[in-house]
Amino acid sequence: MALSAVILIGLVSIVFLVSGSGGSGPSETSAAAASGTTGRTTRGTTSRTPAPTTTLPSKSVTPQVTGWQAVWTKRGLAYDVPREWKVLSPATIVGFEDANGPKVAMSGVSTFKEGYCTADPKRRTARRALVGIGGAKVSDAASTAGEGAKLWADGRYGEAEGVQPQVELGKATPMMVGAREASRVTAKVKVSAKHECDPPAGVVHVVAVKGATVETGTVFVIQADQDTPDSLSAADMEKMISSLRVVE
Repeated sequence: MALSAVILIGLVSIVFLVSGSGGSGPSETSAAAASGTTGRTTRGTTSRTPAPTTTLPSKSVTPQVTGWQAVWTKRGLAYDVPREWKVLSPATIVGFEDANGPKVAMSGVSTFKEGYCTADPKRRTARRALVGIGGAKVSDAASTAGEGAKLWADGRYGEAEGVQPQVELGKATPMMVGAREASRVTAKVKVSAKHECDPPAGVVHVVAVKGATVETGTVFVIQADQDTPDSLSAADMEKMISSLRVVE
């Protein structure tokens, strides 16, 4: 598997939540920061024994997109999101797991339209989009980006029973993030909507960025519901991707 998810159990407590776009997908891993707060989604939770917590440092980063806010991440990259987005603590980790355990995870997370599903109190922290950066083994950036896009699409929009959504993977596009080689892949998803808050479609953008070694690569992930009145726009997603930069 090209993508290597990293979960820092030594820094945070881990709580597993059933999620997906509206609660029908595989379990979402939401790692709370030292405050112990976690989001809740559709179904009941099970928790692992919390490990000792440590507050991760943060840095002030200047946004590149006018009127937006910059998001610093512990992996040496930063990106920008609009002012109305919610930026989570650098110590918070969000990911997805299946019956075999965690599949993918990322930190440096920002969310859009959290709480949009007012029709269902159990989905009060459902969100229209989220963005973050995960650790990955990147030897072939194109391969990693493609694998990552498929994994994150399955994680967000798949069903708890293991039924995978219809995912159309685009071709890998080479790019640079500062002086680092990278590759971008987009996954378009047709969602099997089973709840009034479920979107009819979704999109996942993954940019795989090479590191100094294969083991120190990263993946920048955007997940967004589509074809809804409050969907994240394609223009804003392009701005986020273009804002990705090195901030060591």
